[in-house]
Amino acid sequence: MKQIIFDIGSGSVGAAVAHLHRGSAPHLSYTTRVAIPFQHELSGRRLLSAMLSALGEVSERVLREGGASGEDTIFVSLSAPWVSARTTTLTLRSARAVPITRSLLASLREEGVAQMKGMVQIEEKLFRTTLEGYETPSPFGKRARHAEFALFQSFAPAGLPEQIEETISHH
Repeated sequence: MKQIIFDIGSGSVGAAVAHLHRGSAPHLSYTTRVAIPFQHELSGRRLLSAMLSALGEVSERVLREGGASGEDTIFVSLSAPWVSARTTTLTLRSARAVPITRSLLASLREEGVAQMKGMVQIEEKLFRTTLEGYETPSPFGKRARHAEFALFQSFAPAGLPEQIEETISHH
């Protein structure tokens, strides 16, 4: 299986063509990186334009030199300033034990996690759950009066994922 991995950071855009085979280490057959030009006067709009230009160049190189095709799986990794991350703890307190379900977690998330204005959520990971004060790796299907769910979430500026997808798909 062949995968194309894009790495978009504050100073450069890179890509790698990775070949994955069950039971063996991944093999990188191609890598490339393009610097985002340094700006003496930082402007969000100019930085975005420069990043998308570098992404377009990297996409073209991967297609032309790296042997990428439309059949490949594409992953995009974003780092600052293109992504913002946070952790949040959601808490349930109930007079009686209630079933711990994914829909309960979704309900708590809607009540307790404010969306970041102008941002879209691109990732979420439940990384710790405690029931009745004890860490529980598999909470769903159990009952509890007190539960805490620790979430990792990442957000990107609204419209950015679509701009990245459009830039990659045009090459």
